[in-house]
Amino acid sequence: MRFISALLLIFSFLALSVAAEPFTTTMEEGERDTFTLGGRNYAIEVMIIEDATPATVTFNINGQITPQMAEQESFVLRDTAKMFINNITLNEAGEAGSGDTVTFTLFYCGDALCDGQQTGGKESCLSCTSDCGCQPGYDCRDYNPPACFLTQCGDNWCSSGETCERDSCCKGNRTDLERDRNNCGACGNVCNDKLVCINGLCQTEPPDQCSTNADCDDKNVCTTDICGGRPRVCYHEPIPYCGLSYAPYGGSVQLESRGNDEYTLEFSNRYDVTYMTPYLTNEGGIFKYGDNDKDLVFIEANFSEDMTLEDARRTENMFNIGILDYFILSSINDSTGDVRNATSHIVRYNSIDTSDRILSFDEEGSGTAQFSYDPLDLPNGVVIGKASLRFGNNNYIAYIGNVSYSQNPLAIDMDGDRIINRTEIFVTTKAANILDFGNAEESDGGNFSYNYGNNWQCVTTFCWSNVGDGIVSGTTSDFVFLTKRRTMGHLPVTDQIVTTHIQTQPENTLNITSVEGRHFTLLPPQDRKRTAYGFLFELYPDINLRISYLRRR
Repeated sequence: MRFISALLLIFSFLALSVAAEPFTTTMEEGERDTFTLGGRNYAIEVMIIEDATPATVTFNINGQITPQMAEQESFVLRDTAKMFINNITLNEAGEAGSGDTVTFTLFYCGDALCDGQQTGGKESCLSCTSDCGCQPGYDCRDYNPPACFLTQCGDNWCSSGETCERDSCCKGNRTDLERDRNNCGACGNVCNDKLVCINGLCQTEPPDQCSTNADCDDKNVCTTDICGGRPRVCYHEPIPYCGLSYAPYGGSVQLESRGNDEYTLEFSNRYDVTYMTPYLTNEGGIFKYGDNDKDLVFIEANFSEDMTLEDARRTENMFNIGILDYFILSSINDSTGDVRNATSHIVRYNSIDTSDRILSFDEEGSGTAQFSYDPLDLPNGVVIGKASLRFGNNNYIAYIGNVSYSQNPLAIDMDGDRIINRTEIFVTTKAANILDFGNAEESDGGNFSYNYGNNWQCVTTFCWSNVGDGIVSGTTSDFVFLTKRRTMGHLPVTDQIVTTHIQTQPENTLNITSVEGRHFTLLPPQDRKRTAYGFLFELYPDINLRISYLRRR
């Protein structure tokens, strides 16, 4: 008996789930009728069609009274069936029972019809996710909100099962048609074992013209020599601003509020290249250098090629710059050793291509820069390569950490002295003044550590978490402006330090609470001071600070 009951239950379920074909019909005001959808009966009465603007209709469906619905509106019944109002037609008199009609569609989500074919286009992935992709030619796309879209070749979207070379798509997966030997130039075009796929053609692999960047040296200090591509060939990237002399004095430094929880910094370096970079943000009451997803790193990592594996296991901050992080480069390129003669750059680490061994960066003043790295296999196993980054007239050595998923972090000699030893990096401005961003020890862009527990997410022996440090020193962060030393006049030969106090306020906002210098203090909401060293400090009501160089010193 239980077996027969179970069979009846299964057959009832199949009847409901398979025979759910939607239907569209027209009824008059006051009319009653019974319909069947998915094995269920629906007694439907058109109670009233309201002659209003817009016209509305109210139903009684199996005892459930619907709200007033206008054209193109829908209603979900207790059993999850949906009613969609296609059209309401009013007679001239506009009286009950005299010819007012409504056309509606009754349907289920899961009816295998995508994009609301029977429902005026109101069905989407949010309302009927199970229908998306049920009908050939439609696909659910993860937009906001998600929705069904017609699958088209050339729409730059890999739909489920799609095979379209114009979208670089084979069977719904992105494919590199120029280099994939199983889909070379077209989906399913497989190169035999003796051929490789280059530029979409199966061919014998040409010999490399170079093996390392050193093979490509063109003796020009103002180009970056790169051995890359397939086959590996030499090319030379011009270095912006290389060979230029320092710009004349002038310009300004500005701290500018963005929203209520972030500050950006704007300044010009000694080549007169202007930078505007995220400086400080407040996330849930915790300070952080950078913004919510990009860190600002102004301290070197802690790395040496001589490290043993045991050293690597014990050493913190071996790599500290992750994908999308900003970092400061500032190198002294003269014999004085004076940081006022340094040339500073703020650069963002964009991406890494481990197949062609290419690092990509953005410098706001000059755009995208790419550098090739040479493979490096040290006994400690912590690196996959080494590169020389050239910005301006200086070279900076970079090491690439050995982690997976193209998230390789970097350890960079950020001051150009060929040593990576946790040195704090300052910015030198156009007028040779110094910017101290704060506590450098709290500016690392992530955590690189040895995988003691065989964490499956690391794959390799070492792990990288691309989550930057928080500032744990308190509720106030200090931005320090160090003026160029005055060398004439009656004032003593000293540096003038001006400290800007940035403090958390209620509701996690950030505000400048004071600006303190030699013999002066600026207080919100508006204050200004011209100093004897030839600077104008201005604090604006919107909590922005501007430091202007008023004259050549």
